[in-house]
Parts: sequence; structure tokens; C-alpha cells
Amino acid sequence: MNNFSSPTIVEEKLGELDCLRVRTAFSEALIARQGGHLMSFQHHGQPALVWLSETAALERGQAIRGGVPVCWPWFGDLARSPQAVQRMYQGSDAPFHGMVRALDWQMQDPVIDGDKVVLTFQLLLPQGLPHWPHPSELRLRLSIGEHLDMNLQTRNLGQAPLALTQALHTYFAVSDSREVRLGGFDGLSYLDALEEWQERRQEGDIRFTSETDRIYLGVGPRLTIDDPGWQRRIHLHTRQSHSAIVWNPWIEKAHRLANFPDDAWQRMLCIETARVGEADVLVIAPGGSHDMGVEIRVESR
Repeated sequence: MNNFSSPTIVEEKLGELDCLRVRTAFSEALIARQGGHLMSFQHHGQPALVWLSETAALERGQAIRGGVPVCWPWFGDLARSPQAVQRMYQGSDAPFHGMVRALDWQMQDPVIDGDKVVLTFQLLLPQGLPHWPHPSELRLRLSIGEHLDMNLQTRNLGQAPLALTQALHTYFAVSDSREVRLGGFDGLSYLDALEEWQERRQEGDIRFTSETDRIYLGVGPRLTIDDPGWQRRIHLHTRQSHSAIVWNPWIEKAHRLANFPDDAWQRMLCIETARVGEADVLVIAPGGSHDMGVEIRVESR
């Protein structure tokens, strides 16, 4: 606890972006209105939990490196998405990770609920998006307090089924990516993007020893990050998500990434709460909606 007797919300301009800084008795978070993007989250007196690149471009229309980008209505390369998702797009060059990360979302009135702040961002798309003519509505709810909870709701406003993949692309801060262990993946199958998308099976906890880019399948609702350097365990409790992406660029790729310090691979990793792949593609009936979310808690070791 600290001296904040009640939660506060302060508007800030960072670079070209309109942002909000939320402080509660337990934590502080930074959110950009563009993309409804949670940029960072940290408990007072503790290392960051959600990592933001020190060289992130804070420019209008540009994706932010770090935090929690919203990947929607597809994750990654559209050409690798299920055929049902590819057919929804009518253009030629599809942007990586979909089309909503750099759009302006509308923020609803904040809600202060005891010792936490709840922010809701809306993206209303009555005509769909360029080359994606599917009326939809997105709502991203961020609950900030002792714990961090994120929920992404998609509503199909059209007259035909809506097929998509999606992810809450969470960058976690760690003391040293080479020392952490990721739990909850033992025995799961995964697709290895670095090995021509071959399907493999995880044995034991995940350890990082080289570049890692995997889609895990049939993922359960409880995952962990054990970080001995910072003597903490991060607990992820996911909702309506049956796949997860685990990513760390390692040394060589870090040199090629934009807005990414050369040594930052040591200080971060991604576990992305997702609905991706043929087995976990999301299809929403006309008038229907779907919620996907994750609660993140920290336990001192």
C-alpha cells in the first residue's frame, strides 16, 4: 500500500498520444486511448509487470511496442489464419495483427469500484473496416487495482456469421528471460513458427534458450510465470481462450525489430491470451457476442 487514499485518473500527452495514468492504492497503469492500449502496469515499489519498450514510438497511427496490443480481427499473418477468417477480408495486402491497434477507441466514463478503477473502451464499426465490411462492436474492459483484469468483447452487428482470430498480446516484464519458467503448458501440442509450423509436444515447463515463437493448443485456464530473479510468480487465469502464443525474439531478431532495444529480449516475454488456429477459430452468429479475458495476479515467493 502507499499514500494514495483513493484511485486517481490523470490525462497525459505522451508523444502524439492521448493517455491516461491510473493510480490506485496498489498499482499504477498507463493507457493510450489509441487502440485502447494498456501500455504498462506496475505494483508500487515493485518491478513492472507489463513491459513497455523504452524506445516505443508514441505516434498517431503507429502500433506501440510493448504493453497489451489488441490483435483483431485476426492474429499475426492473415495468410496463416483459418480459411474462414481469410475469406472475411476483401483486400490484397492485409496488415499484420489486424486493423484496430492504431485506431482511436472511445472511452466510456471511468468507474471507481472500491480500490480499483474500471476503464471501458469502445470501437463501434457500423460499416466494418477497410476491405473488411462486417458491422461489429468491440469493448475492451480494463480493471486496475491489486490485480489486472482485461476483457475483450466482440459483438456481431451484421446479418452473417463473423469469423475471426484475436489476441491480447501481453508483454510481460521479467528479470531475465533465460531464468524464468512458464507453467501450465506441459503435455500440450504447439505449432512452431520457426520450424515451418510443425506440430510438436511440450515436455515440462517452457524455458527460453533461443528465439521462441509458438502457438500452444488446448490451453487450460491457468498459466504461470516463475521468476526467481524477482522472487515472484505471475498467475494468469484466462477466460474463453483455448490457445496461447509464447514469444521471445532472442538476440538476432531483437536487432531487426523496430522500436526494440537490442538487449530487451532479456527483460520481456509474451504470453498472449488468444483464440487462434483452426481448432480455436471464433465464429459469432448474427446479433451474438463473445467475451475473452485474462486476470493477472502476482504472488511473492
